[in-house]
Amino acid sequence: MNNFPIARELVLVGGGHSHVIFLRMLGMNPVPGLKATLISPDTRTPYSGMLPGLIAGHYHEDEVYIDLVPLCRFAGVDFIQSEVSAVDLGAQTVAVSGRPAVHYDVLSLDIGSAPALDASITDLDVISVKPISAFLARWKAFVTRFESQVVSDIGFVGAGAGGVELCLAVQHFLEKKFPDRSFRTHLITEGKTILSEFNTSTRIRFERLLATKNIQVHREFRATSAAGGLLVSANAREVQLDEIFWITQASAQLWPSESGLDVDAAGFINVGETLQTLSSDKVFAVGDCARMVNHPRPKAGVYAVRQGKPLFRNVMALLLGSSPKPYKPQSSFLSLISTGPQHAIAS
Repeated sequence: MNNFPIARELVLVGGGHSHVIFLRMLGMNPVPGLKATLISPDTRTPYSGMLPGLIAGHYHEDEVYIDLVPLCRFAGVDFIQSEVSAVDLGAQTVAVSGRPAVHYDVLSLDIGSAPALDASITDLDVISVKPISAFLARWKAFVTRFESQVVSDIGFVGAGAGGVELCLAVQHFLEKKFPDRSFRTHLITEGKTILSEFNTSTRIRFERLLATKNIQVHREFRATSAAGGLLVSANAREVQLDEIFWITQASAQLWPSESGLDVDAAGFINVGETLQTLSSDKVFAVGDCARMVNHPRPKAGVYAVRQGKPLFRNVMALLLGSSPKPYKPQSSFLSLISTGPQHAIAS
């Protein structure tokens, strides 16, 4: 890497997996004259792959968190704990809650996603897994309620890998911590099957596992209302629950599209092969908030982690006056879907 001084302002918004890798690489490859700032609402970022293990009781909370403040210190990056509400692409500024706008020469967005709630369902009705930082506080509140109240029926809306893992992790934790308490577990899926993104053999193994653990699967149930714990489907079926966890496919945050960034039909930021947005080559987007138009991939932490290195390489190329290089994500990856205890099924 070139070592001549540059006078440039780099702003990173969000403490996601890609930016964590980026900060580590910047700390190992400092750039003279670069003023870099990370803006994040949280001082710590949880590693999403360890969430089921944390809920099941296999990890302590400190083990799943990456502390952004010392990481920024290592990287020589200023840290601002705040929410970003808009980007002005013309003025090259980021609107930050409670303080003046921050100017950038190069901007990178790694802001994750929001819970995909139906218009009639609110955060008061369900416990959303996204964002994970907010979920962990709500998980602790749920455990307190379970301890002190009668909770007979617990539902999990969403039967992808995240929903199945969380359902099994919660049941494992509650059975171990409260062996004398009885409760029923429900898994709700829009489709005819669970784990629709996986092969038949993986699905069959989990169908058998859920049956063994007496977890009731409600199929072709698209939840449209959850007021008072009464989960109602689009075709008027009903399931009465005491607690509802919401783990459906996440949705995009609104402010990128409202700021004029080019987004897809679901609101995720469109980026090219260099991870630069289609709206501005000075703005990059990575992780769950972005969609590579030429290489669309599922929303999965493995892709966000792998984007950290090409993001660093391309941001530095742009800052130092050379051309960013294309990046093609892998097309498949090994999935380890945890089963509650310290076991997993590989796909």
